Amino acid sequence: MSLTRLVAPFFVAVWLSGCAYVGETPSRSLQDVFTDAVGSFDEAWSSTPGQEGEGLDSVVPESSIQSPDRHQANIDSAKTLSHEPSPIQAVLLESALAAENNFDYGLATMHYSRLVEMNPADILSVLGFARNLRYTGNSKEAVLLLKKALSSMPNHVPLRIQLVKAQIAAGLLEEAENQTDYLLQTAGGEWEVYALEGVILDHLGKFLAAQAAYGRALSISPNNVMVLNNMSLSLAQNGKLDSAISLLEGLVKSEYSTPQVRQNLGLFYALRGDLHLAEQLAREDLPPSIVSENLSSFRVLQEN
Repeated sequence: MSLTRLVAPFFVAVWLSGCAYVGETPSRSLQDVFTDAVGSFDEAWSSTPGQEGEGLDSVVPESSIQSPDRHQANIDSAKTLSHEPSPIQAVLLESALAAENNFDYGLATMHYSRLVEMNPADILSVLGFARNLRYTGNSKEAVLLLKKALSSMPNHVPLRIQLVKAQIAAGLLEEAENQTDYLLQTAGGEWEVYALEGVILDHLGKFLAAQAAYGRALSISPNNVMVLNNMSLSLAQNGKLDSAISLLEGLVKSEYSTPQVRQNLGLFYALRGDLHLAEQLAREDLPPSIVSENLSSFRVLQEN
């Protein structure tokens, strides 16, 4: 039995206790890490899930690289709403973006909800509302919201991309696969479509096909840290732990390094048995209590 198969069911959940992912249940295996990896497309690290307000020890430093959705949201905020915004709409949008950028997804959800209530046809607000519903673990609500919006705008690609993300996060893989097939036929120039195809294929255990999909995404968006991060998870699941490590080592040494990339690399080091390297990376981003808990759990597992 490989080291990865031996340690993954117990250790991954502990190692990631300091990481914030979109998934609605704690990770329990390397497959579960990937289940939550759709979050890496657009959610930066912040506080540990379910521990808001517990102080600085629960906070993980923000990535210096904005995710695609968050970056696009900030660009779009410079544009007007679907109609000329009222003063209160402008204030709400500014407050929603500020809350999201500060990782206060609950507050952002509240602001976006009010904006959608005031103007259900405003796509920027619908996308923001759906995105933050997913960040707060309400993926099924996001699915319903996006389906309602698509009923009047069936060809809107950003809405469909957000719908696939919400469906994956909600565990609705068959629906997500159908949506992705549609997007591959109608929006094949979008890197996120191929990246999401890779996520779904990994869920289905089709690792080589998933890695090919990530390759297509990278041909459109070279050096995309989100895609490369998910590629590494796919390689690890496919038993290619050394390749996954090599890929992330290159990222960590570059300007594309983020807390999520560093901690995934630390996880891979630990799975390979390189505890010293894993600890070094963990201490860059995680509070000492979590680092100690992670390493102690792994040592106990190795002794058994």
